Amino acid sequence: MRKIILVLILAFIVTTIFAEVKEKKTVFVVSLTTGLFSGYNVGLGFTNIYDDKAWEHTVNYQNALVSHVAKAKITWKPIDTHHFDSINYQANRFWNSEREKSFLILNCGVTFMPAMAIGMSGIDTDWVLPILSVGYGYSLKINKIYLRPSIDLGIQLSVATLKFAIIY
Repeated sequence: MRKIILVLILAFIVTTIFAEVKEKKTVFVVSLTTGLFSGYNVGLGFTNIYDDKAWEHTVNYQNALVSHVAKAKITWKPIDTHHFDSINYQANRFWNSEREKSFLILNCGVTFMPAMAIGMSGIDTDWVLPILSVGYGYSLKINKIYLRPSIDLGIQLSVATLKFAIIY
């Protein structure tokens, strides 16, 4: 798995360095994450558009709600909630300059996890969890806005993440 991720990272870097940029655009991303840890994601970045492909680079802030953590003490409130914050860099590689149809995702960053109770025991310190994932998405353009469902797998808060993004 590490070799595959390393090869993908090198492919991203090499193809970006040696191609000539035809156009550069600013992008703003808002997305919802579903699954075990649901939340929202906002990001800002740029797109390099080449003759036959496009690369979209964004820096994102993600907030995930964890609502199924039991308290260490027996109280009237049986479920405690926590929010996990993440900062990550995401690169999307499109196979056309219009940024439509399928695209490849590379995602790396960190998640900040607060101290919390799990079952009847707890974690007393804050944690930092790395994010390194690859994924696949599909991009639909409606007027000037892109709608993008995507999924990625890797080292992150949950093994797989399903997102629905709106990009302007």
